[in-house]
Amino acid sequence: MPLPPTLLCAAGAQLITAVIWATALDARVGVLESVRADARGVPEKLARLEERVDAIRQDVAFIRRALERK
Repeated sequence: MPLPPTLLCAAGAQLITAVIWATALDARVGVLESVRADARGVPEKLARLEERVDAIRQDVAFIRRALERK
């Protein structure tokens, strides 16, 4: 007994929809992975910036004290 054409069309449409959905999902996952990879070094960079800011504050305090002595 052959399958009805409407059943074949419905199965084909579902297959096409599933492929499109999977492709879109793969693209979104790829974007999220690249964003996460880019953000991997952020904590280290932030720690270095905090150290620089602390050093600059110490330098500014030293300069202020030197100017106040004059």
